[in-house]
Amino acid sequence: MPYVSNQGVRIYYEIEGSGPPIVLAHGISGSLEDWREVGWVESLRDRYRLILVDARGHGRSDKPHDPGAYRQIHQATDHLAVLDAIGVAKAHFLGFSMGGIVALGVGVHAPERCLSLMMGGTQPYARDERPEGTGLPKPTPMGGMPEGDNPIDYLLAQGGEAWVAFYEANIEVSAAMKARLMQNDFEAVRARFAGLHERRSSAHYLDPVQMPCLIFVGEEESAYGGAKQLADRLPDARFIAFPGLNHFFMLTAVDVILPEVLHFLSNVEDERRIPSN
Repeated sequence: MPYVSNQGVRIYYEIEGSGPPIVLAHGISGSLEDWREVGWVESLRDRYRLILVDARGHGRSDKPHDPGAYRQIHQATDHLAVLDAIGVAKAHFLGFSMGGIVALGVGVHAPERCLSLMMGGTQPYARDERPEGTGLPKPTPMGGMPEGDNPIDYLLAQGGEAWVAFYEANIEVSAAMKARLMQNDFEAVRARFAGLHERRSSAHYLDPVQMPCLIFVGEEESAYGGAKQLADRLPDARFIAFPGLNHFFMLTAVDVILPEVLHFLSNVEDERRIPSN
C-alpha cells in the first residue's frame, strides 16, 4: 500500500488518472473514498492525475490523539510529502470543508508548490458572519444539529451512531459511507476538529496566497460569510455561491459544482500556457 511518513505519521494515498496533477483533500471524518463514491474521481480522472490523500486522523492514515499533531503546518506538509514521494513539483489542490483549510495551508506554507487552490464549503476564520448588504437570509440549520456553543464536537463525542444520524438527517448515506463513518477513531477526529480554526495572530498570514483560487459555498451554509471574506482578501480569487445548497451538498452536488471547477482549471491552464514577456 502507498504510504509516506511525515515526522513519524504515516499518510496513505492513491493515484488515479493522467494529466495535470490535482490533490484531493476530504472533509472531517471522511476519507479519500468519499471522492470516489460521489463521482468526483470518475468525472476528473480522464483529464487529470488525481492524488487522493487520507488526512492524518482519517481513513488508513495514522491517527494521533494529541490536538497538537493537527496544526495546519502538519496537515500541509503531509500532502507535500505525498507530492515529494511521487515526484510532483506543483499541483492544483481541491479541498472540501476541512480539506479546504488543508489546501489553504499549503498555499500559505508552500505557495511555490501550488498551481491553484479550490476550496469548497470552508472558511478559515474563528467566527463566521454573513457580510452586511448581501441580502441573504440566515443560513438554514442543518438537520440533526444540537443546540449549544460547539454542536459538532458534541456530536463527535457521542461516537459513530450519533455522527451517522447527523449525516442521515442531511443527505442520503450509502451502506459503504455509513461503514466508513462508523470506523472513525473519534478521539482522533475530535483532536483534528479542535484545531480546525487554529488561531492566526499575524495580519499578514494570507499574504503568500497569490496563486489563482476558486472559493465556493452554498448559500444555505454558515460558511458563506467567511468564504466571501476570504475571497475578498485574496488577490486572485473567484467566489461562487450556489443557491439552495447546504454544507453537505458542497461535496455531493457534483453535477452543479463540477462545471465551475473545470472552467476554473481550464482558465488556469490557459494562463500558464501564455508566455510571459
